[in-house]
Amino acid sequence: MSGKRVLAAGAFVAVGVGGLAGCTTPLERSMEQALRERLAATSRLYQDSVSQAKTIEQSRDPSEVEADLTPQRLRELDAMSGPPAYAQLALEMGPDLMGEEQSGQVVMSLQEVIRATIENNLGVAAARLQPAIGESRVQQAEAVFDAVFFHNIDYQKLDIPRPPSLGAIGGVPGLSFLVNNQRVENASFTTGIRKTFTTGAQMVVQTEFAHNYADPSQFVTNPYYDSNVLLQVSQPLLRNFGSDVNRAQIVLFESSKKQDVQSMRRTLMDAAFASEQAYWELVLAIQDLKVRTKLWRDTQRERRVMKPRQEFDVSPATYTDVVSREQQRRTEVITSRTRVRQASDVLKRLMNSPDLPLTGETLIAPIDTPADAPITYSLLDGVTAALRHRPEVRRALLQIDDASVLQRVADNARLPVLNVTAGIRYNGVADSIDEAYANLGEGEFIDYLVGAQFEAPIGNRGPEALYTQRRLERQQAVIAYQNAAQQAVLEVKDAQ
Repeated sequence: MSGKRVLAAGAFVAVGVGGLAGCTTPLERSMEQALRERLAATSRLYQDSVSQAKTIEQSRDPSEVEADLTPQRLRELDAMSGPPAYAQLALEMGPDLMGEEQSGQVVMSLQEVIRATIENNLGVAAARLQPAIGESRVQQAEAVFDAVFFHNIDYQKLDIPRPPSLGAIGGVPGLSFLVNNQRVENASFTTGIRKTFTTGAQMVVQTEFAHNYADPSQFVTNPYYDSNVLLQVSQPLLRNFGSDVNRAQIVLFESSKKQDVQSMRRTLMDAAFASEQAYWELVLAIQDLKVRTKLWRDTQRERRVMKPRQEFDVSPATYTDVVSREQQRRTEVITSRTRVRQASDVLKRLMNSPDLPLTGETLIAPIDTPADAPITYSLLDGVTAALRHRPEVRRALLQIDDASVLQRVADNARLPVLNVTAGIRYNGVADSIDEAYANLGEGEFIDYLVGAQFEAPIGNRGPEALYTQRRLERQQAVIAYQNAAQQAVLEVKDAQ
């Protein structure tokens, strides 16, 4: 009775110590509330500051030069030097790296370019695999709670020497020496199922049978077989107790998968933006080449006209000047041709289309032109959309959740260890395996197993330090979210 009282008292003390170690102080509650308020205040601050922002429509300011010209004169000038003047102008690229005088061209729209980039870009392809990798890690973490089927086989053959002992011969008292050497042969086979639950409990159901032989033996039956069936459950009551702690790794991997999805969205957005930017840079490079080619051809014609007139009304200085301008514009054309090929290769690399290998010299010919239309934007809409949908902002929120999970696990680790184990085992013995298992059903030999384990580090400095670390990391995660939100707002303002 006294032993039970001691055990009960020890359990009571352990629970009391665990409760004191795991309780939340008013200071901790106030810090938690402060973190929540800071997180909510970040979005509220930015949205409230632009709540009165109006939708603005921005258009190109009218030119004073255009205002002084008549509509007919504007049409004449556009026909001579405006965009329509170069629309039908052939693109002269000169010899390519294959030695061809004129490279082949593939006509593509901006929509086709973006679609090809999303489908084939190598960075996008790698980013698509990351969420699948994250899903595999989630399954690995969940597999901890899968049932395990196990087998154990043990065999030993012992030859045990012992010193001689005194005895009698033939029942007649007297001194004699007896040899007590013993040979033992044991073979055992254990099989069963072991499963861990999200509460931290572990259940084992197993059966074991063994072959036992000894020479000499003190038993009438030799060899003999024994068997047993065991059902045992172990459950932590303080440290490592509860699904919040035992499923923490699963929750972290699920959050990591969500973050991988956000990273993939960021990669898709960057790839689409880069392809659109490269498309318009190619449009600009082609237009620039056409303009410079036309200027070069015009200068060539001017030189050919001046050359036979050098003896009449063209001075050497004037002719030298036109020759110099012709060579300068020829150099500009060569440089512009290089820019066009480079812009086309950049676009081909982004698209990574199997029909347009980067090693080929086929040029991409864009058919879309920039639209000269008013732009409408709203600072309120931009800031609100950025705070809700920007991948880096959403990843920062998920990282706060991760820090919260780690903080809960560290908080649980501050508790002492108090594990209880309970089990029941049925035993049987006979001169054969079948009879040994048949004896189990009679229930004559039953073992009841109960145990408790208590452990508490003196001072508890390690777990307390880890908990402080996780709490500070959570504050860091909140600050990182504020920084991501601030950066998103800054980029929205810069873009507008």
